[in-house]
Amino acid sequence: MPLVPILLAILAAPPAHPREAAPACAIVSSLSGTATRTSHRRTVALRLFDWLGADTVVRTDADARVVLTLTSGKRYEIGEKADVTVTATVPKAAKGSVLELEPLPALPPVPVVDAQARPGARTGAVRVRGTEWPATLYPDEGAAVLADAVVLRFDAAAPEIAYRVEIEDEGGRAVHTAETTATVVTVPPHSLQPGASYHWTVRTLPKLGPALRAQAEFVTLPAETARQLRAFELGIKAAGDTDSLALLAAVERGLGRTAEAQLALAEACARPDASAALREACVP
Repeated sequence: MPLVPILLAILAAPPAHPREAAPACAIVSSLSGTATRTSHRRTVALRLFDWLGADTVVRTDADARVVLTLTSGKRYEIGEKADVTVTATVPKAAKGSVLELEPLPALPPVPVVDAQARPGARTGAVRVRGTEWPATLYPDEGAAVLADAVVLRFDAAAPEIAYRVEIEDEGGRAVHTAETTATVVTVPPHSLQPGASYHWTVRTLPKLGPALRAQAEFVTLPAETARQLRAFELGIKAAGDTDSLALLAAVERGLGRTAEAQLALAEACARPDASAALREACVP
């Protein structure tokens, strides 16, 4: 089964402020109209899914509306013509209105760093691994997965062919092997450890001719991060609104869960009440 990634420009781009000193304490989870953010004497346009550090100043124009979700899960709506300073607890308004909304569960810890340095920051790419098989594998490029819910996917090398799949830990020890004719392989629970790095390979088992080989790397989320992510997902499902689902996509992306982020954002963008900013985020 070939992988068909949904190319989502705004989630795939590096954060707009990778060198900010203050750690991110809020994310722009909804945006309509025009707004700016100022940090370290630099003012730029505010974008959907921007992560904001403490002391960032958000200014909104007429008819603008911004929803900030703090890492604690608290949500605040900033109205038009506002001048608001972001903090880790409650946004402080020097001008305009700030309305507290229904909270979500606390966000799992999302490392807001340069996208090229973050595990899972890049989508799985089509690369030739070996001399004959240009295969797309997922998880790849250090993508993050839940240790007890790992599903490996890869392109078929040819019709009606068998494969040997093997996962190795950081020490090169095989922790799971399987022979299959399927291109989707579910790893049994408890095979992998949370917070670890793994290397996996898939080899063809042809009746004739040389074997083909492809390989990739991934990481598993730490146990506490995985627990918080599950609680956050449940809160998003309970909320049920489009902006919350889009927020889940941004959090998944920040954690390096590329495929899950693509699916969540595509679902949010397909809803009839998706905002213009959200639809723009979904343009390939």
